[in-house]
Amino acid sequence: MFDIFKKYNVIAAVSERRDGSMKVYADSSEEDGVKENRKIFLDGLGVEMENSVTAYLTHGDSIALVGKGDGGKFFDTTDGFVTKDKDVFLTVTVSDCLPVFLFDPEAEVLGLAHAGWGGLEKGIISKAVGMMKESGATAENILVAIGPGMEKCHYEVGSELADKFAHIPGSFEVRDRKIFLDTKAIAKHQLLEEGIAAGNIETSPECTFREKEKYFSYRRDSYGRPEKLEAMMAIFGMRS
Repeated sequence: MFDIFKKYNVIAAVSERRDGSMKVYADSSEEDGVKENRKIFLDGLGVEMENSVTAYLTHGDSIALVGKGDGGKFFDTTDGFVTKDKDVFLTVTVSDCLPVFLFDPEAEVLGLAHAGWGGLEKGIISKAVGMMKESGATAENILVAIGPGMEKCHYEVGSELADKFAHIPGSFEVRDRKIFLDTKAIAKHQLLEEGIAAGNIETSPECTFREKEKYFSYRRDSYGRPEKLEAMMAIFGMRS
């Protein structure tokens, strides 16, 4: 899915609308249909569910360090993972928020973060990179892919939210007296601040709001009705 990872023995993917909803429920249960959707998608990638870890998201900055012994586990109040182990596949769900894939091929450390505006404001990028460094990664070797998410063409916000990111150049633009947030630009800026080279960052041009046939979108499909939320699943892991 991402050119930046093609030469490495990793799986980096995001499910699509045709794969069905991958929504994770707050009580760690999964409706039968969702569980089957997740299994079919993982099977298609050659990944067994018991080798994956799953998060119930809080739109915060909590990152869990996981290993082989955590396969099949559900992590409450977590928005991302870091691992040094092969055959442990990290998963988060997204629906307009960004999946951010991070990989140091020299240290063989990788991370996956769910980065919406809440996580970006709280510093989830810095937290993920910091945990990777603690696990042996170095900023100059980290490769990053910012996955599909809602782009500024559709991400209208109020001034109070935009002000949270006013210190970041290009974080929003004003059109017809309306403000539009650019979470991809915010994420890239934060990655650069962590010492990651611009040439080591690949950003998907896909907009989940715009591409109705391909992706679910919370803002487009269920804004104000969270019980109707449908989501994609992002997955990242190293093969042995």
